[in-house]
Amino acid sequence: MVPPPDRPDVSDLPVPPLPPDDPGAGDAGPEDAEGPPGRRGVLALALAVVVGLVAGAAVLLTRGDDGPVDPAADPAADLLVVSTAPVEPLPPELLARGIRRYVAMGDSFSAGPGIAPAQEDSGTALTCGRSTRSYPALIAARGDVRRFVDATCSGASTAAVTDRQLIGADAVVVPPQIRALNGREDLITVSLGANDGDLFATVFAVCAEVVEQSVGGPPDATPCRDAFGEAGVAGLEASATGIRASLAADLEAIRRRSPDAVVVVVGYPRIFPVAGTCEDLLLTDADARWLAGLFNVVVASQEQAARDADVRFVDLRTTEGQAICEEGTWVNGGFTAPGDGIGFHPSADGMARAADRIVEALTP
Repeated sequence: MVPPPDRPDVSDLPVPPLPPDDPGAGDAGPEDAEGPPGRRGVLALALAVVVGLVAGAAVLLTRGDDGPVDPAADPAADLLVVSTAPVEPLPPELLARGIRRYVAMGDSFSAGPGIAPAQEDSGTALTCGRSTRSYPALIAARGDVRRFVDATCSGASTAAVTDRQLIGADAVVVPPQIRALNGREDLITVSLGANDGDLFATVFAVCAEVVEQSVGGPPDATPCRDAFGEAGVAGLEASATGIRASLAADLEAIRRRSPDAVVVVVGYPRIFPVAGTCEDLLLTDADARWLAGLFNVVVASQEQAARDADVRFVDLRTTEGQAICEEGTWVNGGFTAPGDGIGFHPSADGMARAADRIVEALTP
């Protein structure tokens, strides 16, 4: 195998312990952040802003071995059932000698935009919103990892693994994430899918347009879902189910590039509550449940793709204390503290809990 060319546009952060000839990562300064000033109007603005930044989140729906349960066919399905499939731990020999090279691929739910301190700007680190307290960075820092390469980038879809990503009005070019691999990896984590077809961004864009109907509306009303219409809902579902094939193809490409690495697909945490709502979310109860069912398909597709490619899958979802509006949430609502992540994305505490869950799953 011929290693890919050097790739200066992807952050390559050394983490302790470092060999004497490795350069240090340097100090990363905190990202600038401003606290939001209002409630309803500012939340609506936050919904609109996140459209350009979001990477996705997942929620829960009972499913069998063959895939997700159709919420229309089974409206009484338990929305709080998580995957019970066992996760194969890392090989003992790998744990004994330590991880020589760990590469993280993913979107904003892996990069941690807005969580201070940000990574140094080595090319696209700031553009992609990578944090030094993202779960990949935390995993690398706490384990016996010699070299950590962070290729995650906010807004990335499954296409970003093998194709370049363009960000912002200036169309900043982010190289394909697979270029971070040189064939000598021991561990690769991948978390992508919810930006396929602009799924997550589209949901928030449309829900922001009907926020006045959602706030204070009847709990059983579905103004956001209704705004899509049946054709729009079908399009969202198609994007969610299509993740399986596109992510599986990415995983096969990753395996060809780095055949000896342990590859782990990391699912998204829950973002939408399944019972009740709150002013930080600006959805009716029924719309929140609908999105819970919809985004569960995203996670189910991730899991199926991992099975198809014969790689590990770690489910981050929990049955309580994780979604917006729940006590102990991992995910910010529309209002965030400066340096604690952007709206509708993981907080610093959520990232730490994700790192804990992944390490626990992969460690015997």
